[in-house]
Parts: sequence; C-alpha cells; structure tokens
Amino acid sequence: AFLFAWLGLAKLGVRVAFLNTNVSGMPLLHALQATGAKHIVVGEECLALFDTPELPDDLCYWLWPDAERPAAAALRALSVLDLAQAASESLESNPPAEWRAGLVAGDAALYIFTSGTTGLPKAAVISHARWLLTGDVMVATMDVTQEDCFYCFLPLYHGAAALSACATAFVSGASLLLRRKFSRSEFWSDVRRHHVTICQYVGEICRFLLTVPPQPDDQQHPLRKMVGAGMAPEVWEQWVRRFGDQFQIYEGWGATESNTNTINLDNRIGSCGRVPFWEKTNLR
Repeated sequence: AFLFAWLGLAKLGVRVAFLNTNVSGMPLLHALQATGAKHIVVGEECLALFDTPELPDDLCYWLWPDAERPAAAALRALSVLDLAQAASESLESNPPAEWRAGLVAGDAALYIFTSGTTGLPKAAVISHARWLLTGDVMVATMDVTQEDCFYCFLPLYHGAAALSACATAFVSGASLLLRRKFSRSEFWSDVRRHHVTICQYVGEICRFLLTVPPQPDDQQHPLRKMVGAGMAPEVWEQWVRRFGDQFQIYEGWGATESNTNTINLDNRIGSCGRVPFWEKTNLR
C-alpha cells in the first residue's frame, strides 16, 4: 500500500513527504510545517498519532484501512476519506499529462527526514532523478538481475529502504519482499521460503542475528549479497564464518542528506569503500 500510494502520487506530479511512523505531537507538527503538507495518506494502524491537539484542524486525511491493526473506535471520529475505496472507484486510465506539465527530473519528488539526533528531524530533498539514479547505480554496483529477490524489513520512510532497496528492485525488475517488522526468529525462514538473494542491513542487525543459536542448516540458504552500513569488522568475520564465505558484502558510508557516499566494492572486511584518485580522472 505504501508503494502504491507513493508511486501513484509521484505519477501525478505530487511531492511526497515520508513521515516517521514513530513520531507524534510537536515533532509531527514540525514535519508537516517543514514540508507544507496539507493532505496526509495514513495507514489505519498509525491513525492514533494524529489524534492530538497540536495538529491543525484543516488537514485532509486519506485513510488506508488495515484489517490487521484497526484503529480504536474513538479515533474513527476523525475526519478521514477512504483512500482504498476511492482508488477502487477511480478510472484505470493514466492521469492527464498536463497535470505534470513542466515537471523535470531535477524537481523535488520526495522529502525524507533525518533521524533528528541534532534537534528536530530535517527534510532532505530527493529529486526524481536522484531516486531513479540510485537504483541504476546499485544495479550496476551489485550486478542485480530480474532473478534476484530483495528482502526489506527496514522502515519504508527512510532512505535506506526507499532509495536503495526499492529503487534497485524497480530498475532491475527484481522481486521485493516486504516484512512489516524485522523478526530475528523468522529471518532465515523468510530467506529460504522466498528465495531471497539480497538483503539490506543497518546498524547492529547482523550482530543481532548472530545471537540466534547456531543451526545445522546455517549455510543452506540462497542469500548471497548484503548491502548496508554499520557492520563492525568482528561481526563481518563471524557472519561469513557462520553463514558461508559466498557473501559479497557492500558496506557503505553516506546519508540521505549528504551529497556523496562511498561503498566497499572489494569485499574487504571492515572497509566502507575508498576515495578515488581524483587526479587520475577527468573530474578535476
């Protein structure tokens, strides 16, 4: 549902702001004010976050129902429109091209917020070109094909999932397996059941997975490539030793709001890439 709403709005020429589903109150108000958002697509499981006096009364809510996690009855009094119903009743033809008249690749497509470790989260501006090119770059970097399957359990409102995993899967035509929430106990079952070949990690996820007791079939799986940031050298060594030395691990350095990044193309344990010899290129 997240992907359908995001790409549908992008096709209309609408700028989309990804909101952290864990914030509420003043931080949520800040995010809406920073982006100028007036229309909010909200999953029913997140509706309670908007039931707060800090938010203005003139916001328009488009509700996406969630049978697994319905909102409390008291929250249904909020003025919301049923997006799923509206989508089912809409025309199947493409929207008029003039709605996107003048839109170019360099125009803003997304606002993705920083984590807010140095104050309120800041909205990083992502152009149409950037998120599409991110997929192109990663397809070439990791030699991704239509036969691959990405496993995505990271929040879709962050750049790691939306810009790296999703964009790469879209560009390559690979499969994309989404899990609502990361599960240490179900990770390898998911990998085997859905023939996952590429997984994205952040921070201590790999260290966390190593805390599961060793199993006889630890090296019997289709996972071959890992891409992300934050894997410590000792975790890397333990990972390869336990789950197999066939892994190509693309440890990187960068940020959604940064203007550059590096990535380890050499599978060298502990490396997050290297700065090129600029004086030997034509980029001086």
